Amino acid sequence: MVDSDADQMGLIGATALMQALPSADRRHMVDFGRGSTLPWLVLQGIPNQIDLPDTPQGFGDDTQVVFSDVMLLGAMSLAGMHPIAFSYENFGRLLRNVAPARAAENAVSSHGAKLPLEWHTDNAYAFENGFRSPVENGTHTAPIGSPSPKFLCFVGLRNQDANGKPVPTELLPVDEVIQNLPGRMLTELRLPIYEIRPGASNQRISMQNMPLLERCPKTGAELLRFNANEGQTLGYTQRARRAINELAKRLEDMESHSIPILLEPGELLFFDNYRVLHRRGSFEPGPLEKARWLRRCFGTTQPFAGEYVDRIHRPFVWV
Repeated sequence: MVDSDADQMGLIGATALMQALPSADRRHMVDFGRGSTLPWLVLQGIPNQIDLPDTPQGFGDDTQVVFSDVMLLGAMSLAGMHPIAFSYENFGRLLRNVAPARAAENAVSSHGAKLPLEWHTDNAYAFENGFRSPVENGTHTAPIGSPSPKFLCFVGLRNQDANGKPVPTELLPVDEVIQNLPGRMLTELRLPIYEIRPGASNQRISMQNMPLLERCPKTGAELLRFNANEGQTLGYTQRARRAINELAKRLEDMESHSIPILLEPGELLFFDNYRVLHRRGSFEPGPLEKARWLRRCFGTTQPFAGEYVDRIHRPFVWV
């Protein structure tokens, strides 16, 4: 997909969805984009692409799923979101195939399957309304590059494992995580004594001397940057390493709080990347040409919060 066409495609999709969706659903979408509802949203009754190509190995041919992409971008438009890509993630592509690839089946990646993706924040670098970059005096005020994606948006194309069972995307609200942490641990997580390493789809360097927990100065919401996969979140001190291990253990113990989303073909899932952790368990994909396949797009309601690669020719790609 050509990035500069994304808004136009979103307008086309939004026009179609205005006719297909009841007014109550459209209101929910607007409220979600404004942050006045639960931090996730599942949309059903979306027009579904009937003829699907084989699940791609890696990136594939985006022109074969234009209909599904138009529905996804249209719903994002109705929610007040702008689609955003990052120059250092997914090779600057706007949409990513969340599907097992033969070369990455055993990788901790959205192109993997046989290893789980543990609880994490996507691109856990800096928040739109929070702090961006450490400086020597320990504060976090100077921006470097673009913030972490505010929203993750998915459309389901296929979602079954080798046994025909749906593969859940699990969500865990950050507010519930915070409520289950003692005060001493909250204090430790706010200290700039951690290193955040990039995920498999990300070509950026590690972000160092960062806190894992921040309070958004605009909304007062608690924002958590974390990745429970081994080697992704590191502590510089024994105190920091202990806090990471304890947080990971407490997340494991919150199994009953997780929300499994079984995305059916044509359904959409949106969630707030700052207010929700997410994970996907390991699964046997079966024949890769018919394996699980979601399309993912990052979204923001503040398109000028990032620094652009090229506002003229690549207006949807942030540095």
